[in-house]
Amino acid sequence: MMNSPAFEVPVSADGVNPLDESRTVSGLDWLCVAYLGLPVLLFFFTWLRLDVGGVLALLFVMGCIVSLSGTSSTSRGLTRGQWLAVVVVAIAWAMLGGAGHVFYANYFDWHVRDAVLLDLTRHSGPFVLRAADDIQLLFRSPLAYYLVPAYLARALGEGGSAQFLLLAWTAIGVALFFAQVVVRARSVRDMTVMLVVVVAFSGMDWVGGIVAGHPQPLLSTEHLQWWATLFQYSSNTTLLFWVPNHALPGWFLAAFLYVRWSDPRAVRMVPFWLAVLPLWSPLTAIGCIPLLLALVWRHRGARRDLIAMICAGALFLLPALASSAYLVLDAASVPASRGESIFNAPFMRRYVMFVVLQFGLLWICLWRMRADVLLAIAGAVLLALPLFRFGPNNDLVMRASIAPLMVVGLAAADRLCALDWSVKAARDQGMTIVVLLALGAITPAHEIARSLLEPRWTASTTTTAYIETLGAPHYFARLEGSLFERLLAEPIILPAPAVLPKQNIQMP
Repeated sequence: MMNSPAFEVPVSADGVNPLDESRTVSGLDWLCVAYLGLPVLLFFFTWLRLDVGGVLALLFVMGCIVSLSGTSSTSRGLTRGQWLAVVVVAIAWAMLGGAGHVFYANYFDWHVRDAVLLDLTRHSGPFVLRAADDIQLLFRSPLAYYLVPAYLARALGEGGSAQFLLLAWTAIGVALFFAQVVVRARSVRDMTVMLVVVVAFSGMDWVGGIVAGHPQPLLSTEHLQWWATLFQYSSNTTLLFWVPNHALPGWFLAAFLYVRWSDPRAVRMVPFWLAVLPLWSPLTAIGCIPLLLALVWRHRGARRDLIAMICAGALFLLPALASSAYLVLDAASVPASRGESIFNAPFMRRYVMFVVLQFGLLWICLWRMRADVLLAIAGAVLLALPLFRFGPNNDLVMRASIAPLMVVGLAAADRLCALDWSVKAARDQGMTIVVLLALGAITPAHEIARSLLEPRWTASTTTTAYIETLGAPHYFARLEGSLFERLLAEPIILPAPAVLPKQNIQMP
């Protein structure tokens, strides 16, 4: 009933991918590593003292070389037609998402995002705001998404180019992610299915609103994702349109795992992911850790690759610790919980509705068609996350779910591509998946409609992250003489401007 899986990497008995006789790293692998790693290098060279940052950058580059040495590409590469398709779709999706303000950008999140980009364009290193009572607040946030476009704009001497560069940077990231997804497509049909499923993938939020007793219109520009009120698993389009900085690293990791799952040499890259993910999105990284551990466990018998992983880990250790130390400065001030108890019937009813409609029904269908460990681990993470609380909008659930949800989405595309549609039983299974995906696609349709129908607005050229976030602890850490502060480059000291409270602000 099923042909060979579209995403499964064929391996011989010794674990070698027979499609890659040269066992060389593909250009796509290098591009993905460069995309994720370049911002980390910029952070070391500009936000830390030159002597410290230089050593960390050298260790980081050496770790990348060790991680990639001995690994092999998973295909012969994309054709020109495939590259053209992924680039066109990536540019269109990124523009609709709000980057560059070509179309409407979701107001609250992009106001903050624009301000962060503008601050990083103005200041090429750490900056501190001197607030009331002589409190010093260091700008502390995951910076990786912004650093390359911000520093390019600064180098060009044209602050207005920052928005265009951020759009270009976003589109490049989406295109590289798409390239990883379609790299093993066997036909135009397979590639089309993969791209459509990725863009349209979502839980059944519209159905959830009906079940929860507050139905939303089928055709509108409403945001449907908070139907469960306590937690949200965002659609792929929602993630790109609201939080591309969190989405991209999780998507890269999910695609890497799905394509490389059967290749033991993939474990060499585990330390790289643990080193780069936090500076992109620490909450996204949390959801990736169980998936990476499962990869290591799967290939626990590949002694040579595990040794290479340990060597790479030794090189990445200090760079990873430095990035993490920056991100956890004054972390205790970040709101950690909204205090709801999970030991009550109303919560459990809402929890069950949420997991069933957001991924559960689809997951069961996929599992019945073909059971695999990666899908099992992704499902376990998605079952567990709603039981935890972190952040004012329960940010942990929204961000840590990004990679596991993409694994489920890729599994859905994989199963659809591998089905033998001439067999009735297989056709029935495929139609069930199509119906579930179509009901979920209502959510991205609403997001795209809002982007097209709402009026576009221009990014401010005067605001700051401090004003837009009201100095929120998500973005600003009190300096209290910690050891890490001695490693920072000399910060720029700025007076903290007076800010007025904002209504209904949402922190990305």
